[in-house]
Amino acid sequence: MWALQTFPAQPDASLRASDILPNHVFESVRPRLRALVQELRRRRRHRIGPTCTILFENRETVLWQIQEVLRVENRFEPRHVAEELARYEPLVPRRGELRATVLVDGGQPEQSDALCDKLGTDPTTLELRVGDRRCFAECVDDDPHVCSPVRYVCFDLACCGIQPDELANRPAELVMRALCIRIEAIPQDMRRALATDLHMSGYRFGPPRSRRFPKDVLAP
Repeated sequence: MWALQTFPAQPDASLRASDILPNHVFESVRPRLRALVQELRRRRRHRIGPTCTILFENRETVLWQIQEVLRVENRFEPRHVAEELARYEPLVPRRGELRATVLVDGGQPEQSDALCDKLGTDPTTLELRVGDRRCFAECVDDDPHVCSPVRYVCFDLACCGIQPDELANRPAELVMRALCIRIEAIPQDMRRALATDLHMSGYRFGPPRSRRFPKDVLAP
């Protein structure tokens, strides 16, 4: 369910039909929820050069998106609710993860298409770096081989050994490897917001686990 002020930890992050408010209830609280979600998104959105924007998601931002789609389309039948829940489920972070929407919205068409393709098929294209720890973005789209300007990606920080407090208090960067290498520092308020999301997910730190991603790529 929605919470307007505090969000309890959600170790089981799966969305359910019971999380969706009836339309008449949503309309009554929509102004307050909109202000809440605007602030959540402001602290989780970052521009990566001239080509794309990344928006880190949590349960609240995803639920808002689903509620808005259902409202605009005026479709609240159980079948339609289930369809939207399934469509946006890949954006909900699990324990120890950050998940994000990457919107490719700039550059020449051929450059944009190349970036869309790389984000879908090459995890080393986008990296979150905290100190000397590196976490690559794995595409979690339904079909990563279909070129799309909107990509859903997952950073498994627990797997990479990055703790929430480390993310909140140490300098961190987003690294994009496409036609050129671009490095963007993550602002402190954004790092703290993401660390809060990790805590809320029931994050438990352990030694880094093995990954199928390459351990070493050329550092910029």
